[in-house]
Amino acid sequence: MPTLGNLSVTIVHCENYAEMVAFYRDRLGFPVLEEHPQATVLRTGNGGELVFSGQEDEPPFRLGFTDTDVEAARADLSDLSPSELRPHKNGRGFTAWDPEGNTLEFVDD
Repeated sequence: MPTLGNLSVTIVHCENYAEMVAFYRDRLGFPVLEEHPQATVLRTGNGGELVFSGQEDEPPFRLGFTDTDVEAARADLSDLSPSELRPHKNGRGFTAWDPEGNTLEFVDD
């Protein structure tokens, strides 16, 4: 089995976006790393990120794997009908889905 990388990003799609961001930022003390109109990235420590998204019609969560050998991982997960490789920040990535339809993102950066 190829290296799937590190599970380092958790993306939570929420109905009460502002309330969720405020809770994790203000009550639990996670510092803000990035802010966008419909997404806020919080630093969780040890290189991890917790992302809250206010986008509609998305599965409840997405998991992001970094430092992945994307070609090997994509081949190994071919039974999940992964997406084609595409550019991602400074590298490449692809998407696959778990049995419940939640999104799994694999990137090499």
